[in-house]
Amino acid sequence: MSFLSSGHRSFAALLLACILYLFLAATTVTSVGVVGEVAATWSTSTPPTVVVDWHDGEPVLSDGHKFGPFVASQTRPLERIVLGPISIPLAVNSYTGALADWPARALHAVTGSRQAVVALHVALGGLLLVLYHRFLSLHGSPIAGGVAALAMAADWSFIYYRKVLGGTEILLHAAALLVLWALWSRRWAGGRHGANAVALGVGIGLLAKATFAPTVLALAIAAVLTRWDRRDLKPPERVQWLRMVAIVVLS
Repeated sequence: MSFLSSGHRSFAALLLACILYLFLAATTVTSVGVVGEVAATWSTSTPPTVVVDWHDGEPVLSDGHKFGPFVASQTRPLERIVLGPISIPLAVNSYTGALADWPARALHAVTGSRQAVVALHVALGGLLLVLYHRFLSLHGSPIAGGVAALAMAADWSFIYYRKVLGGTEILLHAAALLVLWALWSRRWAGGRHGANAVALGVGIGLLAKATFAPTVLALAIAAVLTRWDRRDLKPPERVQWLRMVAIVVLS
């Protein structure tokens, strides 16, 4: 007979996973910097002006075009909004948004430290561990949540991407989890408002990176294939498609 319930064992596994994750994050991937196009969104106040071409013997600079406060450049970040001395990136490149790196930009502006930004991303990765554990504990089993947290904490690629890429990868993880959680809660747990959360997750994921589209497709296929695989619950709220599209666009 066990002295600990499955819930207590799951919490102990989560605690061990967080300690293991932080230890590995602090002691590994120490000789690798941050990807340049990512760091450019928070480490520089404005993109550097460089020569990208020559026309009739005159240099063509990377300043690009301006429309009101909006500035398009030929160096990353490609799109910015400039308000007086403040330059805020909107797009890193043609398929990656810059919103995910705004917290890092604010922290770097205050501290001037790259290590502080990396620490922020590692901490947010730890929050993802907790959220994955919570999701699986609620909709699977407490033991499943603990096992998943330990597996992710020991996954070298999970640690590597937190330290090297940061904000965008974290937001992609969070968006996918939000969509999955909303679908699961709506269909198998009798949730009433999952459709809006699905739309919000899709919008946030696409805002972070256009390559979130295949993830949306995979989740949509999974939702269709599991449509009839549910317990006899009260039907979820009727989907308001126009509202869902509006949420995706606005987010």
